[in-house]
Amino acid sequence: MQVGLIVVPGCFDSGLAVLLDALRTGEGLRREVDRAIAPIAVRTIGTDSAVPTGGGLTLAPDHVVGDDEALAGLDVLVIPGLGVATPGALAETLASAPLRRLLHWLAVADRPPALAAACTGTFLAAETGALDGRAATTTWWLAAEFRRRFPAVELEMTRMVVESGPVTTAGAALAHVDLAMSLLARTSPPLAEAVARYLLVDRRPALSLDAAVSHLAAADPIVSEFEGWARDHLEEEVTVADAARAIGTTRRTLERRCRARTGLTPHQLVTRLRIERATHLRRTTDLSHDQIAPLVGYRSGASLRRVMRAQPDRRRNYVIGP
Repeated sequence: MQVGLIVVPGCFDSGLAVLLDALRTGEGLRREVDRAIAPIAVRTIGTDSAVPTGGGLTLAPDHVVGDDEALAGLDVLVIPGLGVATPGALAETLASAPLRRLLHWLAVADRPPALAAACTGTFLAAETGALDGRAATTTWWLAAEFRRRFPAVELEMTRMVVESGPVTTAGAALAHVDLAMSLLARTSPPLAEAVARYLLVDRRPALSLDAAVSHLAAADPIVSEFEGWARDHLEEEVTVADAARAIGTTRRTLERRCRARTGLTPHQLVTRLRIERATHLRRTTDLSHDQIAPLVGYRSGASLRRVMRAQPDRRRNYVIGP
């Protein structure tokens, strides 16, 4: 897999570093996982020969915008977060000379077959027109601005990573982890799992472990199908047996595969998905807990609040074994 990382002035240092570290770790581990996995090569493409990051560092990219060789042979072009936090700052960045030059270059150049972006980088991806008519996600605090600017894009705010044809988008700043895992899983699910173990999974409690769960699930088609089915039925009173029948497997197989891939029972995974959606609705709408509760399968706001309060303690059990 040949990956190009776009580097723009003021970009999120963490987003860029996470993508570089995860992909290069994947290259370092691939021979141990399976020698048949194709090499992973990463090149940086900057808007200038020296690009200042949001944290004040300076990156000398491998290629500069306008370089005919920069996009040659790439499988996917990735746009990390732009390093802004408000609609005003975002508009200013998108209108800046370096980004307009980048967009013009992408419009006339032969682009890679796939595009990926995370956080505010999704706005730059949308500016290219590649997201028109497709589903995409973005950072939660700028969802309304995204809808306003890009009405031709079907915004999906219930998932952290959205794949729509050749375009992959991920949510807020720390979703760069999710995006990196998604790219690795596209190359080899076992390799994505190995990188997750190496970088993310520890027997000590850590919030970052949640970032790996969805992508380890994606490495198993049964667990991935179960997660998709569960997301479509969060407001209903679902059972594991119902879910197993719906996706064409047995309850025992579903429970075994779910535990093996995510460290969670099917019931725990559904609970996590419900809390994820409830949290998103609380942050992005004016709905109360009582109004949100029936939308995510709970009878009252009080029940929902109890589950949400208990959720951090459950993370202590999110251990993905070898």
